[in-house]
Amino acid sequence: MLSRRNFTLAGAMLVAGGAIEKPASAMTVPPPGLLRFDVLRNASRIGEHVVRLTQSGNTLRADISVEMAVGIGPITVFRYTHSVREEWHDGRFRWMESKTNDNGTQHHVIAERSADGVPVRVGGSGAAVLPAGTIPLTHWNHACMRSPLFNPQTGLPLNMSVRRRALETVELGGGRVLRAQRYSLVGETTMDTWYDDAEVWTALQSAGRDGSMISYRRSV
Repeated sequence: MLSRRNFTLAGAMLVAGGAIEKPASAMTVPPPGLLRFDVLRNASRIGEHVVRLTQSGNTLRADISVEMAVGIGPITVFRYTHSVREEWHDGRFRWMESKTNDNGTQHHVIAERSADGVPVRVGGSGAAVLPAGTIPLTHWNHACMRSPLFNPQTGLPLNMSVRRRALETVELGGGRVLRAQRYSLVGETTMDTWYDDAEVWTALQSAGRDGSMISYRRSV
């Protein structure tokens, strides 16, 4: 039987991930637009993950919304919502705020780059200062594959490695396919994520603790 503990991967682990193998500098971020993913558990749709990118001058904003629900028959046993507002200026991370409802457990994180590093405040606590160049693992930005990272849901730094794998064929919604570069994030969690030739986020896959397969299939 599916439990909240077993299914946590479908929420927290899909917005958490790995650290980097070299320091980050100025980043090239995707052009404005919309990325929409169906979230699947063992091929059954359980929600969606939407990223909306908007540009204003030299500032790029990412508005992220994640909603998932899993039920047994008519009963919902797990519900997860996660929203993030993230800003980049001149190709560098500037600010992020996230709010999460993890099946009733609330999280609130604010991070903002400063001259001393990246102070991260969780709930009403004081700020923990992470090293300069640290960014949230929100996946839409290929810079996540080459930068030190923190979990946008918990605000905690992530101790993981990012490994470049093979170029593979990825299936999108509507039966479309494209070639995309696969990366494995290994350490505290293990997941695979794919980016196309333009370094646009294309897919994600990870195993749940209950043995289920959680995957993202891009529909837009």
